[in-house]
Amino acid sequence: MKRLTWENIAHFDDIISNSERDIIIALSEKNPPVCPHLRRPALEKFFFYCGVGISEEAVVSLEPSNTCYQAHQGVLEIQLYCAGDFKKCHNYPTEKSLPSKTTPFLPK
Repeated sequence: MKRLTWENIAHFDDIISNSERDIIIALSEKNPPVCPHLRRPALEKFFFYCGVGISEEAVVSLEPSNTCYQAHQGVLEIQLYCAGDFKKCHNYPTEKSLPSKTTPFLPK
């Protein structure tokens, strides 16, 4: 297996393992309620991040210091909170502040 570095990935989806992809696909088939703050960059299918506190105009760039990368939600977080009981998530705002648009769980 090729070792991934920031120099040899073209998309954030490149860092998502095949087993994580399988979990995300299986979860999307259940069509769960999804947190309105869960976001996915436009060209990605499996990379999700928490948008709480991140502007919708935030630049998504392939670097470890990128705000969107640092807010990445792995399959564990997605299963437990983002695609389920998201109001129990520690990131979920206590006041009613919903984003102007939501991200579909997976593109059809």
